[in-house]
Amino acid sequence: MEYMRSLLDSRVLPRRPRNFLYPYPMQLIRPSRTVRSLVGINLGLFLGGVSAGLILGVPDQGMSVSDPSYYSVESLDFFSILWNNAQVTVLLFLTSLTLLWIIGAFLLVLNGYVLGTTILAARATGCSWLLIAMTTLPHGAIEVFAFALSSAVGVVLPLQIINYLRGINDRLISRESNVQTATYLALSFILIVVAAWIEATVSLSVAP
Repeated sequence: MEYMRSLLDSRVLPRRPRNFLYPYPMQLIRPSRTVRSLVGINLGLFLGGVSAGLILGVPDQGMSVSDPSYYSVESLDFFSILWNNAQVTVLLFLTSLTLLWIIGAFLLVLNGYVLGTTILAARATGCSWLLIAMTTLPHGAIEVFAFALSSAVGVVLPLQIINYLRGINDRLISRESNVQTATYLALSFILIVVAAWIEATVSLSVAP
């Protein structure tokens, strides 16, 4: 009996290494505090840009907003939308990766401002707030979150280097952070694919 108990004792049974695959899923589905905080800040900056566009923006003076061609969507399709969004996602990631988020934050504000002026111009043509919401929110919410996430994830690697130089981290670049960065960046691209599909099939179908 004592022998059987000793076999069942956790001190006798072989243990998994601490860095085996099982710790990674919990780390991947739960963002680090830095990424989570920056995503929230990025979303706030984007909404601030939208507000600035609505308050300070003016429609394009080179074309009358009453001209239907001003909002022509004939040239937009899934692949063109996806290509444009992918460029923005990569740009936000690279600028945050090399310039510590400052330029990425500015680009988010700028994109929000452009959206605000577009909404302002749509209102000038007589579009209702309901129609504007139907043509922007279904894909826009996913799209903006993807942009905010890609910008936030770009800061992870520079912060690792800074912490290593300050003596906070023992390793220059950790495997966990690399896996986390790749996972969240891949999630950003998945989100923009979904957003592009929604915009091409749903949002543009109700556009005037």
